[in-house]
Amino acid sequence: MRNEITVGYEGIFRGEETKIPRINLEDAKLIFNARKAGPANFNDLRNGSYGEGFRMATMPELIHLIKNKDERIFEPMSEYGLSGNNIIIPIKTGIYIVDNPLKDQMDLNYLKCQLGDHEEGGVIFSRDKKIRFVQKGYTLGVQSLQDLIKNPVTIALAKGEKNASQLESIPDILKKENPRNVICVGKTVEKVLNGKLNKMFGHNLTVMPQPNARLKSEKRLEVLQSYFGLCNQ
Repeated sequence: MRNEITVGYEGIFRGEETKIPRINLEDAKLIFNARKAGPANFNDLRNGSYGEGFRMATMPELIHLIKNKDERIFEPMSEYGLSGNNIIIPIKTGIYIVDNPLKDQMDLNYLKCQLGDHEEGGVIFSRDKKIRFVQKGYTLGVQSLQDLIKNPVTIALAKGEKNASQLESIPDILKKENPRNVICVGKTVEKVLNGKLNKMFGHNLTVMPQPNARLKSEKRLEVLQSYFGLCNQ
């Protein structure tokens, strides 16, 4: 039986429920609909009503949707973002990532007992792959796309190396969207990307410092006002 799920975003599609467009990904055995969900906090999105036979999607499932490059998802994705039904549990020795988490399954002993023998890309999986564990030692901070795809945390979020590799399509999606303005937050980010954003977007790219606490209050306000100005052009 095909696994029917929905996209957890505040959709732009209005009208009768029977007219809600559906995206059928036969290879992944997934069906997405564009039913409006939100605006709401994460807990309300998880418990929201998505229509009969549908539920909130997980991050690994959303990757298939992004990879598909269906134009019907580009606008709501860029306007509202996508939310996956996953939880990240940090502990001293690493992090757990769980699909469709249930309250009575959040006990650490339970999670540990569920882990099986399968390990991939530095990630230990449960037998059904719905629970993944990454031991400490992973890289945090700004990374190139290639490094990010190989990062064990990304592999765990994506539910495997194959699914993580599909994130390579992100630059193609950005180009196709042809954004009016691209804001690169942080000069270090632009340095790590090694000029790739500039090659892709040229004069549409603006590199700005992070509005963090280390900036003087006047400079931080200036940066925030610049963000506001660019986003409202």
